[in-house]
Amino acid sequence: MKNLPKLKALKSRRNTIVNAIIFLMIFLFLIDYYKPSLMLSETITSGGDTASDYYPAKYMVEQLLPKGEVAGWSPGWYGGFPMLQFYFPLPFIFMAILSIAMPLQVAFKLVSALGVFLLPLAVFIAFRAMKFSFPVPAIGAIITLPFLFMEANSMWGGNIPSTLAGEFSYGISFALSIIFLGLVYSDSARKHWIRNGLLFALIVFSHIITAMWIVLATSFFLLGKNRKQEFVYFTKLYLLAFLLLGAWLLPLITNMEYTTSYADTWNVEISQIFPVSIAIYFVLLLATLVYFQKSRDRRIFYLAYACFAAFILFILAEQLGVVNIRFAPFMQLGLLILGATGFMLLKPDRKFALSAIIVLLFFFIVIFTVAHEETTKTKYIAFWIKWNYEGFEGKAAWSTYKAINDFLEGDQNQPRVVYEHSDLHDSMGTPRAFESLPLFSGRSTLEGLFMQSSPTAPFVFYIQSEVSEQQSCPFWRRFPCTQFNLDKGTEHLKLFNVQHYIVRSDKAKAAVAAHPEYRLVHTVRDYQIYELTTNENRYVTVPQYEPVLLETNNWKRDFYEWFKNDTSVHLVYSADGRFSLKTDNINNIPKVATNNNCNINEKIENEKISFTTDCIGKPHIIRISYFPLWRVSGADKIYLVSPSFMLVYPTEEKVTLYYGNTFIDNIGMILTITGFALAIYFSRALILNRINSLKR
Repeated sequence: MKNLPKLKALKSRRNTIVNAIIFLMIFLFLIDYYKPSLMLSETITSGGDTASDYYPAKYMVEQLLPKGEVAGWSPGWYGGFPMLQFYFPLPFIFMAILSIAMPLQVAFKLVSALGVFLLPLAVFIAFRAMKFSFPVPAIGAIITLPFLFMEANSMWGGNIPSTLAGEFSYGISFALSIIFLGLVYSDSARKHWIRNGLLFALIVFSHIITAMWIVLATSFFLLGKNRKQEFVYFTKLYLLAFLLLGAWLLPLITNMEYTTSYADTWNVEISQIFPVSIAIYFVLLLATLVYFQKSRDRRIFYLAYACFAAFILFILAEQLGVVNIRFAPFMQLGLLILGATGFMLLKPDRKFALSAIIVLLFFFIVIFTVAHEETTKTKYIAFWIKWNYEGFEGKAAWSTYKAINDFLEGDQNQPRVVYEHSDLHDSMGTPRAFESLPLFSGRSTLEGLFMQSSPTAPFVFYIQSEVSEQQSCPFWRRFPCTQFNLDKGTEHLKLFNVQHYIVRSDKAKAAVAAHPEYRLVHTVRDYQIYELTTNENRYVTVPQYEPVLLETNNWKRDFYEWFKNDTSVHLVYSADGRFSLKTDNINNIPKVATNNNCNINEKIENEKISFTTDCIGKPHIIRISYFPLWRVSGADKIYLVSPSFMLVYPTEEKVTLYYGNTFIDNIGMILTITGFALAIYFSRALILNRINSLKR
């Protein structure tokens, strides 16, 4: 008996050594793909949606954090939109913090790959927290590799292809959510609600999909005998997270009307959700079933319940306003790590040597299957990592791309630039290369990232379908697009104050060359830039006809139908009584001329729009997206006017619109301050209790 502590210490050291060796091998394997020469080079990451994420990162560093904000107005995309108000700021905050010690380009790369390196560690931490004995935590870490290197999809989230495509926020949140599951289970005394509340806040702050899964998965604890205790615990935990995020989350919730929903159900085969590359490991579930039959281990039921929760969310996703395939990764990884628990049959405390050998053997089997899959089938993960992280500057077409941006160089005060959507842009680093026009040229464009963050997005994609041979039309179910039609597209470009049009396809080149309203101003290899000579080149204008109040209960639908037809008379959505011209039918709109011979001087800044006018009392349309955080002086009110712009009636010659906090924003900030105060207060109490117990 005297030697028992020594034996335990020896076993612990042995386990630690094997675990350390496993993680060293895992990280070396990953680093062989994410080569330091790529990750530490000062190039701007390209590839998929990721290429467009550098603009928000730089905006965070240069515009938002210096003002103590994590969300703010950006004019660069979608006629202007609230940057990071409806997306997830945490990874961009990480990038900004790291950029203090290194170039932002490098900080961006490291954070964008963080979820990949964190996931094996997250499973290990969760299994250790749940007190799974050696070698289960190590096996759990290893078995994340088939999931990470799964090439069956590149959009669902969690795996390397999805991360490279731009889902790095999801990847970080995914890893944090696995840790959360383990820590919540381990907190049997229900004392660590502050720690877990802080972690859940980080999960939400990096992605909402993972947070939805966590909430449903942890309902497991409400099925037991201590329902009241569990309900109180999770109420405190989730309430604390809500308070901490109040300054960001409350405006998000209250302004959801000014977003564009992308709820959709993808029809996917079971073989797509569980491809052979991960399904082969489900054989381990047989061992898990055997172990569960013998032990009735509650932890196995908990992990299985989490997988089932993901399945329920997958089924109900469209009703919840999200895309169903976002919940598939929880099922994929969940079944893999559930299979890892079958190694509890080894009884490793008695057979350390056998367990260690099996762990190392399992690692090499996994590495062989992962590497074999990757090198003999598609090779696209290795290629894609290099493609992304060598950056825009590493592409053969960099000189072309740079020359186009140099020609267009300006700022947000100048008219917008539109580009033809085309996969042919991929030679520059991504088909979405020109979404980074605000980054490289300083000019605002139409299409961008974070398409759900603005009510203007459907109109932008409709215009794209009019001026591009190839279209994407992501909101096709609710907002269908059209075919190439430069005549109609030109009118919409003028509506959005577009001066320059970048064309690539032969079809677009032929159409624009023959169009009388355009003139060729620059050619760079296969690209041509045309100027729309009939555009007013103004953001603030008095319309030809008086705006008409539309009496509707669905302004988004009706404004979209208006946009597809006659846009000469703008429609207003408001409960204000000032509008005498009204209609409840977009096909029957009265026309009353404004006699708009007005002199207007404007200045457009990131979060400020100012202009002078000699047409006091007349309608002035600002061709920038409406959002409730805009305020005005020199006019009574800002109205939402079709397609999704702002309308004011000046009461003075000088009018200023400024982007600032509302009452809701102030309440949100109070909630955040309250949350931190409560966290500090109760943490202090817990620490003092711990110190007193140690003294006793």
